[in-house]
Amino acid sequence: MINVNLINSKNMKHSIILCIILCIASSTSYSTIKINQNKIFKKSIKSVCLFNSENKTSFPIIDLNSNEELCLSFDDLTDENKTYNYRFFHCKSNWEKSNLSEFDYLEGFSNNEILDYDFSFNTIVSYVHYSFKFPNKDIKFKISGNYIIEVYDDFECENIVFRRRFMIKENLVNISGKIKKPINFKTRETDQQISIIVDHPNFNISNALSEIKLKICQNYRFDESSKFLKPDFIKNKKLVYDNPEIRFSGANEFFRFNTRSYKYIDRHIFKIEKEQDKIHALLNPISPNNTDNYFYEKDANGMFLHDTDFGDDPNIESDYIYVTFAYKSDIKDSDIYIAGYFNSYDKSSENKMIYDSDNKVYIKTMLLKQGYYEYMLHSNSRGSAIGSSFWQTQNLYNIFLYYYDYQLNTDRLIGYQNIDSSSFLY
Repeated sequence: MINVNLINSKNMKHSIILCIILCIASSTSYSTIKINQNKIFKKSIKSVCLFNSENKTSFPIIDLNSNEELCLSFDDLTDENKTYNYRFFHCKSNWEKSNLSEFDYLEGFSNNEILDYDFSFNTIVSYVHYSFKFPNKDIKFKISGNYIIEVYDDFECENIVFRRRFMIKENLVNISGKIKKPINFKTRETDQQISIIVDHPNFNISNALSEIKLKICQNYRFDESSKFLKPDFIKNKKLVYDNPEIRFSGANEFFRFNTRSYKYIDRHIFKIEKEQDKIHALLNPISPNNTDNYFYEKDANGMFLHDTDFGDDPNIESDYIYVTFAYKSDIKDSDIYIAGYFNSYDKSSENKMIYDSDNKVYIKTMLLKQGYYEYMLHSNSRGSAIGSSFWQTQNLYNIFLYYYDYQLNTDRLIGYQNIDSSSFLY
């Protein structure tokens, strides 16, 4: 990995000072912005990944004051390296920027340059791969909660390249739960009901209804699949969440494909064509027959992994492939989106499928780095994934417990747990 310091001596000091001044000046206007999702603002930026450094397919959450690190990496599809910096913002439980100053939640330098980068090797598509880990010698976190990391271009704080969410947690409570078929006969075959118990024998909660928020997400989705809840019962240092309405659509198992190799074709790929200046993979078309019946096939709950069979370092030796998704439909039903953890389930124009009326099919082509991907097809008219929903579907439920700290005037994340539906439904 190349470690380069691009600016030296007085020029570097002046640039950093100017950058800090500009960032402080811009913080007032930024505080009015609601941060609701991960977002890429620069077209040349691809394959943004943020994960626990011990596991590339993990959700970006670590313990406060621990030795754990998060790793951020991304590619810039250009032929030369650029100067990128990063900064952090603390957020409330709803992902709005909190009113805390940087001195309240950070220790160290608030704005830092990304110095580690390397050029792609032996790939058709050229790119520069950037990565770094945090907390590090330059920055540490003082409190738990939701955070945003913002990467910006060439010391210009207003020139935002992308934003990503992550979390710092405390382990002050014990969270347990179970998943079962709903009692309601209308949703018994389609939904999954969840009950949660929070034990807090060593953590004082004066008023759980005003101080505590419990959030449940399905497969790390922070869109319409997530819910904030208040406890149904409070007793003996326990918070009990046991309401029949705490349920989620079971949906279906994720679709998936594997582009680690373009010589040996994955069974979910119809064909791969390698040209002089591009590689194109056409996925097997999805039809209603693929979505209306339940077939168990172990998946990774929507996660993805960049990888290649043609090299030792997938970070710089994985190529970029034009992947075409297809969904058969006799009529144009609604707006349909490709949604997965790899694109933050973002229902934007970049992920929207286009209907081909002549061939009666929705199509979408994306430029994706080699690897393993899982995805769903999201229909706007239904407000959910295309296809039938099944109570048997294996889902991972993510439980986040927030505590409103009156002294800090913000939300701390005091508990976190994952619950796998397959442990209860089979």
